[in-house]
Amino acid sequence: MTENRPVKVKPYAHLMACPSCDWLHLKEPLSPRDKAKCARCGEVMYTYRPHTVDKALAATIASVIFLLSSLFMPFLTLSRSGVNSSISLLDAAWSLVFSEIALLGVFVMFLIVLIPLLRLGLLAFVLMVLKTGGTASLAVKRAFRWATVLEPWAMADVFLIGVVVSLIKISELANLDIGPAFWSWIGLIVATIIIGITLSKDTLWQQLDQT
Repeated sequence: MTENRPVKVKPYAHLMACPSCDWLHLKEPLSPRDKAKCARCGEVMYTYRPHTVDKALAATIASVIFLLSSLFMPFLTLSRSGVNSSISLLDAAWSLVFSEIALLGVFVMFLIVLIPLLRLGLLAFVLMVLKTGGTASLAVKRAFRWATVLEPWAMADVFLIGVVVSLIKISELANLDIGPAFWSWIGLIVATIIIGITLSKDTLWQQLDQT
């Protein structure tokens, strides 16, 4: 004899408010690449991309590789009066931590190294669970939620702008040779942009709720 267990049903799962103007809509299924827009203000409320897991996972793995490569390989080499000095991003961050501007070094370590690596790791974990058909437990959903929260704090592009400005100023004092880590950082930014283009958070949440 089977025991009848109550099924938890979200009473308002079929409704969705516009994130811009709070206009309430009936949530309807979408075809691939379709977008649901608000009937009042035209804001995109949710999308559906069936292959978002495969594309975003590939871009995420590439981002992790680029990030780790840029941390340990030489970022640039300074040469002046016959003396050459190479430095990596990790060396630069640690040197700031143990200097008179330690607070700046801590911010650099968190915003450039730890937070991007944590976000990419969480995102890769969630996408691998969905790719392999695993169960979307509460831990998986929390990991994706934290990956979304940390997204604005991963400032690879902002850091690159600061680096370019610094290189222009330093080039007047010494000869500069750009190392492989610089190009890995460029690759990281490109891969991050691809993640933003291919990743559909709405589609991922829908798949997490179904598994």
